[in-house]
Amino acid sequence: MWNTTLSYDYPLPMNDDQMYADYWEQYFKKQDEFKNIESGLSRYLYVVFLLVGTIGNLSCVYGLSQYCRTAWSVCFYLVLSMLFGLIELYIYCGNLWFLSLTDKNLTLEINILSNAVCKVYNFVTTVLLYFNSWVIVAISVETMITIVYPHRMYKMCTVERARSIVLLITVLVVCLNLHYFWTIGLSLPETNPDVDRRMCHNNYQPQLSDEITLIVPLLEFLLDNIIPFIMVTVFICMTLVTMISKKKDIKFDLKKYIVDINTLIQLRKPTVIMLVWFAILKACHCTEQTIRFIQSRTTIGLIWEIQYIGMFNVTLTYFFISFKPLIFIVMCKQLRQDIKKGLCNIMKCLCRWDSCGQSRYKSYITPENLSPTAGSLMAVDKQSNGDLLPKIKCTNV
Repeated sequence: MWNTTLSYDYPLPMNDDQMYADYWEQYFKKQDEFKNIESGLSRYLYVVFLLVGTIGNLSCVYGLSQYCRTAWSVCFYLVLSMLFGLIELYIYCGNLWFLSLTDKNLTLEINILSNAVCKVYNFVTTVLLYFNSWVIVAISVETMITIVYPHRMYKMCTVERARSIVLLITVLVVCLNLHYFWTIGLSLPETNPDVDRRMCHNNYQPQLSDEITLIVPLLEFLLDNIIPFIMVTVFICMTLVTMISKKKDIKFDLKKYIVDINTLIQLRKPTVIMLVWFAILKACHCTEQTIRFIQSRTTIGLIWEIQYIGMFNVTLTYFFISFKPLIFIVMCKQLRQDIKKGLCNIMKCLCRWDSCGQSRYKSYITPENLSPTAGSLMAVDKQSNGDLLPKIKCTNV
């Protein structure tokens, strides 16, 4: 006798409608999971990045700016890297945090204001990203020269040369990204039937050839990821090999050219650690872009894998920008002391400003014109505070 009951070993085949429904059910389920993780990171972790990044970067900008001439010209690059990195953190990380709180995308709203704003905003933010990457490449070059060829440091590692290199980087990055003024644009529903809302995107206008549409993304990938990654990796390997194998004290070679040699010695290790961290970060970005390219050219289903890799890389980038200054603060004793002095000076200035305001009031109560009313006021002040306020001399009252 045949068994007419349904068996778990032989399920009935699903028709196309069932497969289609199950596919979209799984898709929306994964989408909700991804959005929940992204929302949690944006709301609770990114605000930590913003706070730590603001305090750390501003503190290091103040401290490192004092060593550009006395200790190391690399400090000039570090100041620019931390300053523009903080701006990058506000633009991208700040926007995601604000989006998680208010469901309002400030970047999107700025981009769709007008066609000119769409072009200029994307041009400026891209130039900022490229500039930060190539400044770190310059840091790796000067670090290598300092460690491997210390006798050439006097001529090659100067603030004047650093300013010239920064100017060269700025000009090159601006020229290489001028294409944004014709490859990026604002599409309107009134003029473009393919869109249902205002969109600022890579429109690649019809008059552009297929070669341009292929070259532009490839050029961005090379300039922002591959070339900086290769250069930093090569220079950092040369630096590490020399630091490990070199037996004689580098301080003996550098004290001929550097005024504050102790600060330079303290700054070497955190700079090398920062460069290694940057190389790892760029390796992750190169991996993500390579997987995206493979996904676009094949039928391999890696949609959610790419999304999670992208979220990981974005979080790692914000972590790098935020905690990069802490490496220098923790490992450089002189930097900590100078930051502490700066904070003390700020507190003294605030106290002097407040004390001078009180001094103006007390200047009218002098021993020569002391009245009974004034005496009672002073007595009340003494009883309430336990002691009279200290005498502080304020000029220009």
